Amino acid sequence: MKHTRGKKIVFVVFFLFVFTLINVQSVHAQCVTINSTDNYLINNTTTLCPGTYAMDDTDNNGAIIISANNLVLNCNGAKIQGNGFGQGIVIQYRRNVTLINCNIENYNTGIEVSYSVYTQLLENNVSLNNNGIYMYY
Repeated sequence: MKHTRGKKIVFVVFFLFVFTLINVQSVHAQCVTINSTDNYLINNTTTLCPGTYAMDDTDNNGAIIISANNLVLNCNGAKIQGNGFGQGIVIQYRRNVTLINCNIENYNTGIEVSYSVYTQLLENNVSLNNNGIYMYY
């Protein structure tokens, strides 16, 4: 009897390990890696993969541009890093946008929110910019 009970415990532990491994892999598979250096459009709810993204805003339109309403951009701790010019993330003429868990540095303006309503900025770190967050309507 003890031998059968030991096999059951080993099977349960193995099953839990495999189940946890599958769940961890699916979480990482759902994140997005930015493969652009400027004008990256966000048009639906997006979670970035962790890491550092070197994105120079060469045309002063924003390295990342929120281009739709009713969405969440979760940077997932990712760093959006510029060259000291332009804007990191631009939310312009939008409604119901949430920006969460972003690290934005080395832009003229880290986050620009203009002519937008119901915008939430949550748990973001905006540093080493001339203007951290610039909001106007």
